[in-house]
Amino acid sequence: CWGLPPVQLTEAQAAARTNIQRDKSLVNRFDIVEFNNLKADDYAFILKPQLDELRKEYSQKYGIDINVSEKLVKDISNAAEVRNKGVRGVNDFLVLLRGKLVDYRSKHKPKVAAGKQDKVIKQRYKIGVKYSPEGGNFVLVN
Repeated sequence: CWGLPPVQLTEAQAAARTNIQRDKSLVNRFDIVEFNNLKADDYAFILKPQLDELRKEYSQKYGIDINVSEKLVKDISNAAEVRNKGVRGVNDFLVLLRGKLVDYRSKHKPKVAAGKQDKVIKQRYKIGVKYSPEGGNFVLVN
């Protein structure tokens, strides 16, 4: 069920995938199957649903609309192919991107209306994400 978008998962598959993502000790009990020859297209197939989930999470929870472009997916997929670390390599990129997004969130907190400290005004932000292969890092642009 890993390659399926969340809307196509049964309730049991979605729960299992969520639990496995949260509990790495469970994953470590399985034998590792190595894929030696994953190509950029394979990495893109693995990466797209993960980026979509990240985009939806940030839109709903934080009011941050992330532009996940085909170029971003291609750049990350090409870098993952060069590193040749399999799915774990893709997760490394996602961890790095999440770190950048946490930094962005801390700098762009929602503004509170004057005299209404108990009510937060939802302010939406639109950002683009670029991956720099030279620096091996993500850049967020408004």
